[in-house]
Amino acid sequence: MLNYQPCLADPGLWMRDEVYKNGHEYYEYVLLYFDDCSVIGENATEQIHQIDIYFPMKPSSIDPPSIYLGAKIGNMELNDETRSYYFNMLQCIKEAVKNVEIYLKEKKLALLKIPQSHSLRII
Repeated sequence: MLNYQPCLADPGLWMRDEVYKNGHEYYEYVLLYFDDCSVIGENATEQIHQIDIYFPMKPSSIDPPSIYLGAKIGNMELNDETRSYYFNMLQCIKEAVKNVEIYLKEKKLALLKIPQSHSLRII
């Protein structure tokens, strides 16, 4: 079938051995979380279509990723001209803090305010 093996540390992560066109070996990954499915590999779109045979997806949802589990995903070129994706967790963190603040407000509590001069910068 698809020959992916589950990761023992995370049941939402599946992997299999693959070989790049240039002959280098690597792991291809499938990330599953409820209704989210992402494939990381040289032929990701082809693999999504193979998965779609067994687990039908909305045709409009089979696109390059822009968000996964609340994290924005971007595409960039590295110094060696390799294309790579990155995760930006800023929006996810902001939502988590907002939810904690709402919860604490219901308990008549609040987060400790740190002076701006002591705060960390997220870039």
